[in-house]
Amino acid sequence: MTSSGAIPVRTLIVAAVVGTAIGSNVSVQVAAPVLKAGESWTYREMEAYGMRRELARRTTEVVESGSSGVRLAVRSSTQEAVAEVRLAEPGQLAAGYLSRQVTFSRIDPPLVLRPYPLTEGKRWEQKVSRLDPLIGAQRSVHLSGRVVGWEKVRVPAGEFDALKIERVLYLGDAGRFRTQTRRTEEEWYVPSLKAPAKLRIWEEASDSTVPRILRYTLINRELYELVEYRVDG
Repeated sequence: MTSSGAIPVRTLIVAAVVGTAIGSNVSVQVAAPVLKAGESWTYREMEAYGMRRELARRTTEVVESGSSGVRLAVRSSTQEAVAEVRLAEPGQLAAGYLSRQVTFSRIDPPLVLRPYPLTEGKRWEQKVSRLDPLIGAQRSVHLSGRVVGWEKVRVPAGEFDALKIERVLYLGDAGRFRTQTRRTEEEWYVPSLKAPAKLRIWEEASDSTVPRILRYTLINRELYELVEYRVDG
């Protein structure tokens, strides 16, 4: 975010650390990475409901990285538009799309998708304000997250030791009859790749016009798996 995680940027597939993933018996700190211009990660977007067929490919590339932050470009194989993401620093979203339900937003203070240094069992919470360009007003976003632990993960790019991270976000996009979107993210972050190998997303909201038993309705479900990458040491 994300990790952690466009067009809308569904997840912020950036952030991490140069390092070696280790076994689940060892507790270590994962420091923030140094992201470099030209580094990139390509994911396949999978149908998350049944057939698990590939829907599209999305590539996130570091365009600029320096003392003023990190600028990323996200390209989709199914759309011509290029989305831009800005990080105040690795793991901290300053501007970008939060989900399909939320348009491009500027966020103050930056939303912490990965609270470096990452350690197994770490938890964090944050409330931030985002500018909603559709109504020209500020909306509140709440995030709670935890670093679950180390797991093996296999994706088209290979098999990796990954640090699983979970995030729950309330996006502040409530309407007259609809609650705000609750977005749950699970990512498997690989330090040596500076990015997640896998990202799974669920989005739900409730409608006051339907019976309480049906309160939360699935809006969106997404699955991304790393296909290829280009990372400097």
